[in-house]
Amino acid sequence: MARWRYEDARGVEQEGEFEQSFDYGGTDVTYKFRRDDGGIDMVSGPRLKRAERIWPQKTGGEHATGCLNDGPASECDYCKS
Repeated sequence: MARWRYEDARGVEQEGEFEQSFDYGGTDVTYKFRRDDGGIDMVSGPRLKRAERIWPQKTGGEHATGCLNDGPASECDYCKS
């Protein structure tokens, strides 16, 4: 799952895994995130526009953080990008 940094409904910056998006046919989309402590946040509108995807960090010759591939990192499409 993709990790994101976002502002919750209380205005507190959080990090969590993207789980699902909801589009009810209007102009606004809502994203559902699960925090590390198991809590759920629903984010939409201006708070969603300010949210940032947290990209995996690569280390020398190793798989990027979050990569689940077992083969060599040099041949891994996920880690090359």
